[in-house]
Amino acid sequence: GGLDLTQNSFSATLNADLGFASLTSVTAHDNAKQFIDADVDATNIVLVSLPVDYFSRSLYQELYLSSADSGPLDWILGGTFFSQEAGNYRSQVLVRGNPSSDVSSLIDTSSVAFYAQGTYALTEQLSLTLGGRYTSELKKFDITNNINGATTGGRKRWSVFTPSGTLQYRFSPDANVYVKAGKGFKTGIFPSTTFTDTPVDPEYVWQYELGTKFTAFDWLRGSFAAFYTDYSNLQVNIRVNNLSSLQNAGSAEIYGLEGDLAGSPVQGLNLRVGFSKLWGTFKDFQNAVGYAPTGNGGNTTYTFDASGKKIIRTPFFTLTAGADYRHELANGSAVTVAANLFHAGKSYRDADNRIVEKARTVLNGELGYQVADTGVTLTLWGRNLLDEAYTVYVLAGPTADSGIYAKPRTWGGRVSYEF
Repeated sequence: GGLDLTQNSFSATLNADLGFASLTSVTAHDNAKQFIDADVDATNIVLVSLPVDYFSRSLYQELYLSSADSGPLDWILGGTFFSQEAGNYRSQVLVRGNPSSDVSSLIDTSSVAFYAQGTYALTEQLSLTLGGRYTSELKKFDITNNINGATTGGRKRWSVFTPSGTLQYRFSPDANVYVKAGKGFKTGIFPSTTFTDTPVDPEYVWQYELGTKFTAFDWLRGSFAAFYTDYSNLQVNIRVNNLSSLQNAGSAEIYGLEGDLAGSPVQGLNLRVGFSKLWGTFKDFQNAVGYAPTGNGGNTTYTFDASGKKIIRTPFFTLTAGADYRHELANGSAVTVAANLFHAGKSYRDADNRIVEKARTVLNGELGYQVADTGVTLTLWGRNLLDEAYTVYVLAGPTADSGIYAKPRTWGGRVSYEF
């Protein structure tokens, strides 16, 4: 295996004061080349490998006006243009060193969008925000089979209007309650490594949220929200012939609660805690791709109805907590202590809910000493202090299931210098 990435990028932002509004221009260009040689068969021998020589060239331009008046209406109006050429100079699937697939591909994307948003103060406490974005995107796709010389291609335009609205009531400058709704989408895509002219359709989502944000006791900040997210054409990762690809689920939903608190009760001490409780289900997923163990150490691919199954990579419950403290010493030096805890509940890694990721709790910490008048800091750190065994990557595939475990309890030191 191997990885070689070369990337260069450029961006510029220009601002102009027009009196009634500010005009802003954002320009960005990116050029990247990447070669990956991956062992994808999940066995201890070089059975199937995937060398891919990838490229991408893109240009982004945005121009927008934002209001300058201090009246009851604040607004922004703008547009964006995005152009990209991306694909593979060559993408192969090698089985015992022999190519079972060998393609070259190009995806040419042109996207134009216009958007507007305004916030109107109905009263001193009540405000209404309405916005919308219209996006039209054209993708052109060409792919060549380097083994037999066959070619195919296609083109598809997707256009969508995505509105949003928020109604907010401010009890005080430090507390408010709000309700909002909005639509979003993730663009469609042609699979650049698979010899097909059929694209994966865009993913659409409607989200509804009721929440509050507040400051209490002059030192405690918090937010809580309940939300419901309704997906159509949810894009789901699959592997066919050991190639990563996407497919559309008919519909899915995620709903839940989330919140966070952060504050500094005494000088030098910062505390924070957050949580989320989620429920996520495929409502309609008729032709899901699954992988069943064969009993001899491998998998076989099949299709099934995943309707009613839990959405992958969606922990039922998460909890984060952290604290850091800085104590100044009489000689001008300082001692710092920091700790962060993350807990994730059970989740699933495949649409059939066969592969279960168990709940895990990870604790990290640091102890530092900042030497006075030198800019030098000496730090002792520890990662995964509870020595939790958990995976950071699990992949079900047609050959076998594979995964990578996180590092066990790890200690180390660091010397840093600030100029």
